[in-house]
Amino acid sequence: MAYVENRTIHDADSHVMEFPDRIGEFVSDRFKDAFKPYMRKRDAAWIAEMKALHDDAEFLSGAETEIMLRRGHTALGAFRKEDRPKTLDYLGFTSQLVFTSDALDNYGLENGQNNALACEAARAHNRMMVDFCNVDKRLLATGYVPLVDLAEAPKIAKEALELGCKGLIIPSRCPPGHSPSHKAFEPLWAIAEDAGIPILFHVGGEHKMNVDYHKTENLRSSISMVVRRISHPQAS
Repeated sequence: MAYVENRTIHDADSHVMEFPDRIGEFVSDRFKDAFKPYMRKRDAAWIAEMKALHDDAEFLSGAETEIMLRRGHTALGAFRKEDRPKTLDYLGFTSQLVFTSDALDNYGLENGQNNALACEAARAHNRMMVDFCNVDKRLLATGYVPLVDLAEAPKIAKEALELGCKGLIIPSRCPPGHSPSHKAFEPLWAIAEDAGIPILFHVGGEHKMNVDYHKTENLRSSISMVVRRISHPQAS
């Protein structure tokens, strides 16, 4: 019996827990050597342990009963796309919007020092996500669009949609040298609008969430004052 029955649930924040070497399979040959220093490091023994766990028949037999208990790399379908449809069956969800885990910050490449490599990392991410999600139409791949290169951003967005991505992620922090609202990004927004595709943020994925996000008291006071001024203009 599914965890959810007789309801339509769209999961808007699921992840693939890919291992560090996975992205390398999707980086173009001309960028492979340049990208290697940026790949994440994980203990090889731990990776082997996780893979062996998902090969263990006894462990897999408990996947359905523990569908809401297993997290991270121990969850069914965490990194093996062939297992992910079973997760959706057990959950009873209609769809999952799927995000990366390892590449949330685009490998720290968006500092203005190597825009070509930053854009290639994004393209590799998009190919990786579509490959993971292509096993089931309920899995909705997210495509990443870096904003460091004004001209390349719309191209990457168009390519991501052509691959099959169902949402476009942009960084939640300002790119170096220009605003995310720069007028040169108008073609990017138009591509998303014409396709009926959402623009997404994954706040906190690039680094720990800034503490200022939690400072809401003054913000509430400011909003309250604005509302009062709108409702009672004479009060201002």
